Amino acid sequence: MVVSSTNTEVFRFTTACLPRSLGGLGLINPILQQSALQLRWLIPLMKFSSNKIWESSSIVVPRIVGLILSHLSPQSVLDHRAIFLFIQHRPSFFKTTYGSLILLFQAVDRLPKSFEKVVVTATTCLTMPLASLVVPSESNHILSQPIANKPCSIAYTLNTTRENCLRPKQFDELTINPTTVAR
Repeated sequence: MVVSSTNTEVFRFTTACLPRSLGGLGLINPILQQSALQLRWLIPLMKFSSNKIWESSSIVVPRIVGLILSHLSPQSVLDHRAIFLFIQHRPSFFKTTYGSLILLFQAVDRLPKSFEKVVVTATTCLTMPLASLVVPSESNHILSQPIANKPCSIAYTLNTTRENCLRPKQFDELTINPTTVAR
């Protein structure tokens, strides 16, 4: 609420956050401001892969990564950084609103994501959810939600004859229900 000497004007919060050129007060949205501060913590977390995190000069960063990795199953994600990008990889422990790590995940979730210039290795593709990589060829063929959230490694494997290429798994290579994966 803005008070002047003659009358009282009520501004909506969204209006107050608009730039002055658009009729707002130019206030910084506190949620975005908090996320920006939390992103400063993410830079050291994203700098090293899970294998090289112990090379960090920080005492805190390896402990945070250790906590994250302790809640993941060994085969679920190759790198701790993937759970920041893909909500599907996050264990339920990290999806609750309790704890300080949720603030880091929320900061990443608020970032606009543009992957147009990203080059992903075949090994990384195997850890990504199927829905991120598989584009249905027909409009009536859509991946079901449980299958869409599974990692690509259930249906694809690295091609041994062509380096850095994925190929669909053969029927005898499927480790989970073959009928489900073949769909």
